[in-house]
Amino acid sequence: MSKEVIGLGDSVMKGVVMDRDLHYTTLERPFLKQIAPDSENLGRFGSTITTGHMMLERHQGRLAGKRVLLEFGGNDCNLNWEQISKEKEATVTAQTDLELFTKSYLSLIEKLRGLGSQPVILSLPPLEQDRFYAHVCRSFDAEGKAQVLEWMNGKTDFITHWHEQYNLRLFEIARKSDVPIIDITSAFLRLRNHGDYICPDGIHPNQAGQDLIAGVLKQVSYSVQGFSSSSGR
Repeated sequence: MSKEVIGLGDSVMKGVVMDRDLHYTTLERPFLKQIAPDSENLGRFGSTITTGHMMLERHQGRLAGKRVLLEFGGNDCNLNWEQISKEKEATVTAQTDLELFTKSYLSLIEKLRGLGSQPVILSLPPLEQDRFYAHVCRSFDAEGKAQVLEWMNGKTDFITHWHEQYNLRLFEIARKSDVPIIDITSAFLRLRNHGDYICPDGIHPNQAGQDLIAGVLKQVSYSVQGFSSSSGR
């Protein structure tokens, strides 16, 4: 049955992590591999919901009739930090506008259903806002870093709040499309030390984080029921 499962998403799905030398590498056992060893992982670094549509068009034959675990949103909500570092009144522009993200995600679900596939949404792991701020500003000079912080009204909380609106929208998308959603977010937030499960860049789950996600999927009987269980938030 595990051969019928395909993962479609970004680097979190792929199992990309930042190592101790601050280089990106791919884990041998990301969460999808743990719960479905013979599954196919189509996760790609930097993918957005638009990339998801492109991948669907490219791999229709492979996706048809399969259980498809979807994981998008982390890149879609990302902002143009370089622009923000240079413009005091920079307009907030995400890589994918929230309303376009919603429309595109719903469209992707319908296309998968048209192929006889069974889509399931995965919520987003939480960010570590201070680490993420340091990561996106790593190439900026002191003035640029200060400008980004000033743009956020002096608090990195903005990063978490901005990211969370996309995460919350996933639950709305799941409700509108009547598609199961598996809440991995809460599993991280229940931990007092959930930052220990996130890489130095503040966004990618490390191996422990990937293991945590795998545990959540097993708890909702993913490997037994084939996505029949859903978890509300």
